Amino acid sequence: MQLKRKYVNKPGISEVVSKADGLQSLQLSMLQLAPGETYHGRFEDQETAFVILSGTCTVVGGSQVFSNIGGRREVFDGPGYTVYLPAGCEFDVTAHTWMEAALGSTPSQPGGHPLLIQPGDVQRSSRGVLNWRRNIWDVMPPDFPSQHMVVVEVITPPGNWSSVPPHRHEEDHLPVEVHQEEIYFYRLKPVQGFAMQRIYTDDGTLDEAVVAQHNDAILVPRGYHPVAVAPGYTCYYLNFLSGNLKATAPRDDPQHAWLKSFEVIAREWGHSLPGYEKKE
Repeated sequence: MQLKRKYVNKPGISEVVSKADGLQSLQLSMLQLAPGETYHGRFEDQETAFVILSGTCTVVGGSQVFSNIGGRREVFDGPGYTVYLPAGCEFDVTAHTWMEAALGSTPSQPGGHPLLIQPGDVQRSSRGVLNWRRNIWDVMPPDFPSQHMVVVEVITPPGNWSSVPPHRHEEDHLPVEVHQEEIYFYRLKPVQGFAMQRIYTDDGTLDEAVVAQHNDAILVPRGYHPVAVAPGYTCYYLNFLSGNLKATAPRDDPQHAWLKSFEVIAREWGHSLPGYEKKE
């Protein structure tokens, strides 16, 4: 299975991850529109998260009208606007400026209504310490009223690690673990940067290190999947996750789970650890 798909930057709708790429439950498309252009779409049997990466637009979904939403110049500006579109919902997107959006979709049953997630609705947190600290934006957390979709945006500083300790979500075994496939969509600043993502399983049947560059989509069908960012480059990735159960229950790699205990110590004694500022 090819784990990396490259998004070729071009106007209109572009399919980046399709059913043919091997994931059972996730697809990814990108949409670019010039000012004044309109795109009409419908995902008959899939719920969709329409994440505005940059620019401003109006989205009409069913009887709902979300006017003049967006506004980010780039994904590094902070959380953006997202529109949740239930399965079978027709929608129109009209651009007011040049705009770009990522559309993550997963199979679901009809039902529900289009919903707008604004930046103020997004829960923000900092996770990890030292050189595995990163900023998390929970766009559509497990308690969001979608059927299967979970959406997260992550900013990782230059030279830092992310998705650490290495964790997996490949079996439905609550509360220890839940099965979810995942897509990572990358942006780097400056754009010539790169990150490395290792995807591996306990039995070694999958163990690949993938170079993640600007506009790459990395597929995580199973296994642990930590990320390391090259020095000098800030890394953004957009996560779409989907499974039968909606929960956040990652299982840490037992070899590296001790990092969670160290994080507790680091937060308590952070004033003596270089690179970590203790919060009073």
